[in-house]
Amino acid sequence: VEVSRYVSAAHGDVWQHRIMFQRGQRDAWLAGRFPTWNPHIFCGFPFHANCTSAVLSPFNLPYFWFEPNVVRGPLAIVRLWIAGVGAFFFARRFAISWTGAFLSGLTWMLCSFNIHWLLWGLPSNTTIWLPMLLIALDRLVVAPAPGRFSIAGFAAIVLFLSGHPETQFQAGLVAALYVVARAWRLGVSFHSTVWRLFLAFLAMCIGLAGSAAALWPFFDQLMDSVDWAENIHSRASLPAQAFLLFLL
Repeated sequence: VEVSRYVSAAHGDVWQHRIMFQRGQRDAWLAGRFPTWNPHIFCGFPFHANCTSAVLSPFNLPYFWFEPNVVRGPLAIVRLWIAGVGAFFFARRFAISWTGAFLSGLTWMLCSFNIHWLLWGLPSNTTIWLPMLLIALDRLVVAPAPGRFSIAGFAAIVLFLSGHPETQFQAGLVAALYVVARAWRLGVSFHSTVWRLFLAFLAMCIGLAGSAAALWPFFDQLMDSVDWAENIHSRASLPAQAFLLFLL
């Protein structure tokens, strides 16, 4: 009888990918370079733009300066704390009692989705940040102001840099439905309602624009492309078809 060691593959990609990406991020920084590309995947693959590495996510930035094995645990605690605090203050905005708000924060912090995906980080990074985004959008819709608009835009950037596009889309859909319902319940004029919705939409667009920093590796490789250099030097400008393809 062949005897093989039992191996649980439930979290295999955590050990094989997530931790390796964290170490790669740290090693690149120690070597004095920013990890734009990973040459060991396919024939070269975006590293900082990869949604699995999510190097630009605020929740992953500490891996640049600290040993991943040391900071990974404290970061998990901080992320859960942000989820709980965000849900607590979101509940308090609707005058829910301190006890009810505490239970709201505790429930969201320890919900099965956040706990299950805590090791992976990427899906839970989005849901953990969602209450903070809703608070920022709520403050903007209730009383529009330049400072509140800036905060909402920053909150959207954090969301869109968190990685895992599927959870980002779901969180964005929840935020959109909430903003529409909140603006409608304010009972202001139609013109004022449209204006508030437009500001919230524009704040989310700022989030998308901020997340476009993930395109950096593409431009980095484009500038080093032999085909690009030959075509640029052989004509005064790019043809219209090439420009349209570039925009797409």
